[in-house]
Amino acid sequence: MGKNSQQRRAAKQSKKNQTTREIAARKNRQLYMTPDIFFDESGNTGGNLLDSNQFCFTLGSCQISKSDALKALELTGSKSPDEAHFKTLRRRKSGQDGIIRLLESKYINTESVKIFIIDKSYMLTTKIVDILIESWSFNRGIDIYKNGQNIALSNYFYYCLPVLCGKEPTYKMYEQFMKMIKIQDDESIEEFYASVEYLKTCTSDEKFISSIDRISITRSDIEDILEDTEKYMLDPAIPSFFKHCIEWDKIYPNGYHIKHDDSKAINERKGLFDTFMDYTKEPETYGYDRRTFDLPLKARSLTFHSSVEFPQIQIADIVASAAAYYGNCIKSNNTDDYLYKELERIKIDKYFYDMLVWPTTSVTPEELGTVHTGGINPADGVARFLTEA
Repeated sequence: MGKNSQQRRAAKQSKKNQTTREIAARKNRQLYMTPDIFFDESGNTGGNLLDSNQFCFTLGSCQISKSDALKALELTGSKSPDEAHFKTLRRRKSGQDGIIRLLESKYINTESVKIFIIDKSYMLTTKIVDILIESWSFNRGIDIYKNGQNIALSNYFYYCLPVLCGKEPTYKMYEQFMKMIKIQDDESIEEFYASVEYLKTCTSDEKFISSIDRISITRSDIEDILEDTEKYMLDPAIPSFFKHCIEWDKIYPNGYHIKHDDSKAINERKGLFDTFMDYTKEPETYGYDRRTFDLPLKARSLTFHSSVEFPQIQIADIVASAAAYYGNCIKSNNTDDYLYKELERIKIDKYFYDMLVWPTTSVTPEELGTVHTGGINPADGVARFLTEA
């Protein structure tokens, strides 16, 4: 090997070692930091998970200094004197290019930004499984969270119901389910289960009727199930916020302070989240396989602010809205769109890897990454935590 080659290899190795040391030093500092984390959401239609104009809900969060946030926002070319908004920027190609410049900048990376994305119609399917089938099964000593049975069943229903029973009867059943969770009276209950029975008359595959029975059989327990079901359970803001906290907990074990854009859903449940942040409780791990989480959450405070007050919230708005735009294009099959192609090019999906509620065709524990290795049932564990708190 020539002398120049040796020098280049040595310089390359030295740079690699320097990068490794910087990463280790940064992670060591994070162990003792209690930073501010900024949140904003996009596509929230509350408990209406079948909105035909907004297929996706996203929640973005970021840990960026004010000075860096301002520098990043300058890259958008926004003409607004107070704040930059995604919905304004995306109206023109110049604004779309500004969004991409921000997302490609050194200020935005997978360590400083997180996004949780939800396919709202798929979430509705998962709620039928989690609220009805899981509760009915748990009452009989069956844990469908083990081996990811709940995810497999959600995928199965999501793809098979509209194909084997028709889209219209399936969406009618979904609508009646949302109504039942919201109203919780005898009439809404009867209307929902009538819509489930109607699916059986529509199916093109008689063998599929036994699968639909997994839903209809829960009628025997529905009063008890609804008694334990809060009406906010269909709002995607709640699980999204919880998932963000779980991820930031891993980075900042000493805690952090949440500054959230004004959010009715989160504000109304602030008391619940304050309980989850109760530092007097001993930490414990709940859940199975890759879906474990610790309680209490490590967030030390939750306050609400305007995006004019904190430019970091504007960053959270842009990244969350960009992800929602990307997801909506996929759902509407609008993948020739210029901004979609640019978001795909910069791999925006790297920000919500393993932070999504999205259907797949996977059904086995191996495919889902949910092979059971022990743990505490998440629903039972959370209920116990809240009871003790």
